[in-house]
Amino acid sequence: MPRRPEILKLPARWIFLLLSVPIFVLPLQAQIKFTDNISLRGNTNFFHQYYSFKSDPGTPAYSRRPKNYSRFNMFAELTAYDLKIPITISLSNNTISPIFPAPKNPDFWQFLRYPGNIIRISPTIRGVKLDLGSHTPVYSTLSVGDLQIFGAGGTYENDNYSFRLNFGTSQNPIENVNFKKYMITGRVAKKFRDKQYIALNVVSVNDRINSVDSIPPVYFDLPQKGLIISLDGIYNLTKDIALKCEIGNNAFTYNKNVDSIKNEFSPAALALPSNSGGVSGMAGLVEFDYHKKLYGLKFMAKSIGQDYVMIGYPFQASDIFDLTVSPYGYFLNKKLTLKGVIGRRANNVSGRSAGTRTSQLIVNIGGVYLPIKNLDVNFNVANYGVRTNTINDTFNIQIIARTISVIPVYHFDKFGLKHTVSLGLLLDNYNDLTAATDAVNDNKITNIYVKYNAQIKKYTGGIMLGSYRFRQPGRDYNLNSATLSAMANVLKNKMSARAAYTLAKTANNGVTLGNRKFYDISVRYSISKKLQAEVNVSNNHFSYGEGATVPTMNEFLNRFTLNYRF
Repeated sequence: MPRRPEILKLPARWIFLLLSVPIFVLPLQAQIKFTDNISLRGNTNFFHQYYSFKSDPGTPAYSRRPKNYSRFNMFAELTAYDLKIPITISLSNNTISPIFPAPKNPDFWQFLRYPGNIIRISPTIRGVKLDLGSHTPVYSTLSVGDLQIFGAGGTYENDNYSFRLNFGTSQNPIENVNFKKYMITGRVAKKFRDKQYIALNVVSVNDRINSVDSIPPVYFDLPQKGLIISLDGIYNLTKDIALKCEIGNNAFTYNKNVDSIKNEFSPAALALPSNSGGVSGMAGLVEFDYHKKLYGLKFMAKSIGQDYVMIGYPFQASDIFDLTVSPYGYFLNKKLTLKGVIGRRANNVSGRSAGTRTSQLIVNIGGVYLPIKNLDVNFNVANYGVRTNTINDTFNIQIIARTISVIPVYHFDKFGLKHTVSLGLLLDNYNDLTAATDAVNDNKITNIYVKYNAQIKKYTGGIMLGSYRFRQPGRDYNLNSATLSAMANVLKNKMSARAAYTLAKTANNGVTLGNRKFYDISVRYSISKKLQAEVNVSNNHFSYGEGATVPTMNEFLNRFTLNYRF
């Protein structure tokens, strides 16, 4: 692989400063004359966080954050007659992510392509839109919609047709980890009245083998290549019922150097070069959406085959079958709002995977009730269950989690003050099966809190009391806490200050485990109508009971933020 110039191999913190500082200073110094047809509007934000950690010498305690973390954001739009150019810039000096792999010392281009950094310019004029830089193509459920790429894209739309094309890099090359991955996507749609349409989607990914100097070991990614072709659309059965369907076919190889695709009759497999090795699969989606003014219902069925690799949704599982029903309604003259989701998922439907076949039941019903004036009652009931139908199996799984929450909030005015009282009650019941003994563990959690706030003109004070209890056989864990808070706006609202102090105590079976003291202080000051600065200081102090491996631990967090509107 050709070597890059050494000037591009700067540390991430220096690349961050070289890019963010000039961009932040430019709006401050620029003398822009606005007219009726030309304007530049937006805001910039610079954020820096300093973290320090201290514990008793020789104790096995570690810091939980990076020592220095900075982020720069800019959201602006340049308008000139019919031309609109939205500009989005979001940069960070930290390229460490638990989700996306990143090189330890990224060069300039790797820094720009890292998914945590965004530089996007999107010129738009009439029916034409361009996406230059970091952007995420969103086409359909079975094609692409959850993978950021660094490259270019374009969209053209009129009353009858829509055309889209996007291409770029979706994965950085990292020595001994993965290859550089390119993505090309396209969509052609025919539009009809009342938001009806039919569209063809194509998504292609390809690893470039020569993007790294050494081939990654077998336990890392091998060079991959994939293609998805899907057809989706919406058809209105009646005025209130819409039908949405999608069918997809893919060809994917986990190693480009092996045999050809198994299913040669697959359209995607025929489109992929014959020297690619791997699999070909199918996926389908059907949705019925019944919508009225006061109630409605959505039904969805989705099937993704084992060999259908979701290259446009990297966190979406394959070999599944989903059924969900989502009702909603407004009752009692809209005093009661109910929304819910009831669904079931089957995993390993084909039975060809090494894992155990499981089924999941998901029930989530929530809403808001307004029984009297100034009283809101929020409630939610949820159930999540995973089971296997296998008997006498070491991998037998049975997990059932139930959650009930009720949170009433009452507002009233008295003695010249505005009062707010809220009560929270959360009950969790979690059961899991131990496969080796067939014993069922019963875990119960009770979380109760009371919160009170009082406001008089520019001053606000509050107190919050909480109790958390976790019970299981042989263990009774309790956490009790109290928080005092205050906020004030002074200097004709040019400055606002906020402070909070928390005391917490934890115990297990009546034995004190530790105490926590936490304070948080923030001050915001308006330097001008467009420029604001904010300083935040917080401290976490933990002291643990006798015999603990970490007697004391301190965390200090200092934040500085500068905002500018232009």
